[in-house]
Amino acid sequence: MRSSPQGTPQSAGALSPDDLLASLFSAPSAEVPKWRRKILHLPTDVAARVLQSALAVSHNFREYQRLAFALAKLPCSEARETLAAQIRENHPYASVAVRALEYGGTPECLDKLVELIGAAPKRLKRAIARALARRRYAPGLPVICHHAYFRNKQPDPFIVHALTLFGRPAAILNLLIEDFRLDAETVAATIVALEALPPVLRRLKVLPALRRMAEEETRVPRERVQAICASYFNRTTLLRPSEREASSTLLRPASGPVQRETETLLRPSSENDLREEPEEPRPWWSRLAGRIRDLLDGSV
Repeated sequence: MRSSPQGTPQSAGALSPDDLLASLFSAPSAEVPKWRRKILHLPTDVAARVLQSALAVSHNFREYQRLAFALAKLPCSEARETLAAQIRENHPYASVAVRALEYGGTPECLDKLVELIGAAPKRLKRAIARALARRRYAPGLPVICHHAYFRNKQPDPFIVHALTLFGRPAAILNLLIEDFRLDAETVAATIVALEALPPVLRRLKVLPALRRMAEEETRVPRERVQAICASYFNRTTLLRPSEREASSTLLRPASGPVQRETETLLRPSSENDLREEPEEPRPWWSRLAGRIRDLLDGSV
C-alpha cells in the first residue's frame, strides 16, 4: 500500500497512540483540537496512561500545554489528579496545569482547583483565583476570600483584582445566592468578606438588596434569601461594636470633699504609708567604715 504524502494525516484508525501523540505535538494550532479529539476517542484508561506518561517526561512548553489540556478533558479522576500533582509540586509549568483544569470546566475540575488553592504558592493562588473567576465558579469565592491576604493581613491586590473578574457587584451577589451548593451561612460570611475588600462590591448596599430580593418573586426560594438576609444582618449589625460614647459613670470622679490638686497628689494612699520603715542593720564593715569616716571628719 502506498504511504500517504508527507504532511497529510493518516486515518485515526491506522494510528497508534504514540502516532497520535506525535501528530498532536507537530500539528499547527488550528488542528490541535482535531488531534486532541482523536486521542480522547481512545479507551479512557489507554488515553490516560499515554498522556500521563508523556506529561511526566515533557520539558517543552508547547507539548506540555497540549498534553495537559487533553488530560483535563478526560472523564476520569486519575487525569485530574495528575494535573493536581503538578500544581502541588510547583512544577515550572504548574500554571499551565491550572489553565488546563480551567479549560476542563467540569465541576470536578473546578473543585480540584478550589481544593488546591490553600496549599499552593502565592503565584499559583493568584492563577487559581483568576481561573475560578473566569469560570464564575461561586464555590470558589469563600476560599479565594480566605486567601486574599498577605501574612501581614494586607490584601493581595492581584487576588482582589481576580475577585472583580467574577462580575459587577450585583452579579456577584446573585451568583452567591443562586448557587445552592453554598448554604445561607456561607453566603453571608462570603458577602461580609467581600465587603472587607472594597473594590469588589464597591458601593453596593447589600442589606437593602437582600431585602428587595426577599420580597420579589425570583427563581431563588424566598426562604433561602430570608435566611441569608438574617445571617448577614446578625454578622454586620448585631455584632458590630457600639458607637455610643463611653459610660459617663466610668469617667465621673469619686465623691468627697474638694481638695487641691497638690493635696490629692501628695496624699498617702493609706496609713501604712505614714509609718517609717525600720532601718535594716548594716554589716560590721559598713559600720566600721562609717566610724573611721567620722573620726577623720572630726565629728567624733
